[in-house]
Amino acid sequence: MEKGKSIDIELTEEELRMKLQRLRQEV
Repeated sequence: MEKGKSIDIELTEEELRMKLQRLRQEV
């Protein structure tokens, strides 16, 4: 279960980074 959680956290971090980059480009 720990591995699954760590993977989910990594995915969420990547998604947040992608969203931040998109917002910066739009501004």
